[in-house]
Amino acid sequence: MLLLGLLLLMATGAFTLLLISENRTGTPDYTVTMFDQDIGTMNSVQVFLAGIALALVFAFSVWMTTVGGVHARHRMAELRDARAQAKHASAEAREATARLNRTEAERDAMHTRLAENDEAAKEAAREARAEARQARAAEKAERKVERKAEAHKARSARKAAAGGTATEAKPSRTAEMRARFRHLIRH
Repeated sequence: MLLLGLLLLMATGAFTLLLISENRTGTPDYTVTMFDQDIGTMNSVQVFLAGIALALVFAFSVWMTTVGGVHARHRMAELRDARAQAKHASAEAREATARLNRTEAERDAMHTRLAENDEAAKEAAREARAEARQARAAEKAERKVERKAEAHKARSARKAAAGGTATEAKPSRTAEMRARFRHLIRH
């Protein structure tokens, strides 16, 4: 629009200047000549109306030039704003990428710690199961020792009853082993 307005403005100005410079006679009927060619004969009213028409075309070309310049300034301002927004958006994208990378690194570190904790928990569970097996075996051995001790007491009691004399029961070797075994389990 700016270019079209400038072209129209120059064409109107050139046409007006050429028309004035070529027609300087002062008679009531004017012969309009341009480049040594007669365009036509005009009276004063026709010349006045032609001048008004040329002035309107000139004003229209000035208006088009002004509007085109305003639009060009607005487009340039919008382009600068768009470039600034794009620059800001790319900076935000870089920041978001950096935050994402940090988050992924933290997640990976957490997964590593969880895997280590999981391994430690599995090891602790294995140790607890082993201790439980040992405790069950110790209880089983203790019950076996107690049964043997009871069987020994029952035999001693039967012997005493059969022999008729009550002998003083001395601590048996089984009772000593049971006491040692309990001491080992507790410590």
